[in-house]
Amino acid sequence: MNNESEARPTERKENPRQFGTGLGLKIFYWFIRAGGQKPAYALLYVVVFYYLLFSPRARSSASHYISKRFPDASGAMGFMHTYRLILSLGRGLIDSAAVSIKGPSAMNATCPDKEALYELINEIQGQNKGDNKGIILLMSHAGCWQAAMSALDFIPVPLNMVMQIYQDHDNYLLLKEKSSNIKVIDSSGYLGGTIEIMNALARGEGVSVMGDRLFDTEKNGLEAEFLGAKARFPYSAFRIASATGAPVLVLFASKLKGVSYRVELSKVIRVPRGLGRKKEAYQPYLEDYIASLEQYCDRFPYQFFNFYNMWEL
Repeated sequence: MNNESEARPTERKENPRQFGTGLGLKIFYWFIRAGGQKPAYALLYVVVFYYLLFSPRARSSASHYISKRFPDASGAMGFMHTYRLILSLGRGLIDSAAVSIKGPSAMNATCPDKEALYELINEIQGQNKGDNKGIILLMSHAGCWQAAMSALDFIPVPLNMVMQIYQDHDNYLLLKEKSSNIKVIDSSGYLGGTIEIMNALARGEGVSVMGDRLFDTEKNGLEAEFLGAKARFPYSAFRIASATGAPVLVLFASKLKGVSYRVELSKVIRVPRGLGRKKEAYQPYLEDYIASLEQYCDRFPYQFFNFYNMWEL
């Protein structure tokens, strides 16, 4: 593929961590190498409590979501909700690190909708021979994306993950990129990776994008009601779907017991072709996705990991 995005390699940014330090992560990596996830989980209980007790910044970052999901909780109860949220995040990070260190067997990810997804993709491919539309996998900062990618390895087309790449990014990405059909599109690249996304869909491939967080290239998002208040969301996935005809598959990954994860197909959103540039045309499809996201937050209140004030308009 020869385009301007390849001619402009982007420098990897430093990871703006909100939780944890480089030294702290190395300690957890040592525990994982020495005994697996269980001893790392045990250490996490103490670390999270200490961290939240002495870090107003961590409590503040989590409060935006906690105050919307649990509006009646305050004081000690609010602290406990925050503790459970950060604990859940930490477990997911430990599982991700374990996969990087010990391989895919460190995580057990399943997809109960495997047959439905497989049939849907085959249907799309069968209907559009010579006019490949590809598929858009709309995901969220919920559960664990490594689990989602592991559970979706049956998909019979190459997958492209759109995400920001940092200097110290989990090398699991690099391993997957070399050993499977998963590729990475850097969202901080030229035009936010749009050219690469469009090319991938034109080849009939799958593109995984996040639907719940705005990046620098998407400052003009759409406002919609989420957990009782107006929030701003990106709508680029629906605009690309309208331009290409690709269906939008809303997927959520959730952590169950132990190291088990489940990836579910929440719904399929079909955006009509040719809706154009007016962002208001994409409002109904965004709200359709948000309805699924709210249902996820109801079922798994401590697995939504958006630690910024998306309600600040």
